[in-house]
Amino acid sequence: MASGSQRAGAKLRDREVWAGIALIAVGAIALFGASDLPFMTRQGVGAGLLPRVVAGFIVVLGVIQVAISLRASGPDAGGWAWREILIVLGAVVLFGLAIRGGAVAGVTVPPLGLVVAGPLAVIVAGFADRGARPGELVVFAAIISAVCIGVFRFALGIPVPVAPWLIGY
Repeated sequence: MASGSQRAGAKLRDREVWAGIALIAVGAIALFGASDLPFMTRQGVGAGLLPRVVAGFIVVLGVIQVAISLRASGPDAGGWAWREILIVLGAVVLFGLAIRGGAVAGVTVPPLGLVVAGPLAVIVAGFADRGARPGELVVFAAIISAVCIGVFRFALGIPVPVAPWLIGY
């Protein structure tokens, strides 16, 4: 029979435990990033309310995930999928650089807005899946970007740049 420390070590290699830890880390980073945004203002809800609530919810879900996972054994996490991780992180960096513009390693990127940054991020991140089909990625990127523009810019009134090079905002 395995000792208690061997069982605990085996559980810490479970995928579900690491998924919960990742959720806690992402939520904590988001909470830290939103810490300087106003929670409430005189006019009502501040810019920091939604990010903090969502980040807190993610942390709580991560804690629940870890607690449940430590009670039952799951599959071993195995090795890290570095290719997929780097592709998705690269897509996030491209999105951030493309939406508002900036300079990286001496290369200046003009602000391209959500109409370019959204599809670019979706397509690049989609290639993290080895079975990705370019045609499906393009269609999905167009649909999800149109929905994001509609929701964030027009329904919620968030001043996200849509296409500053074409329509000025």
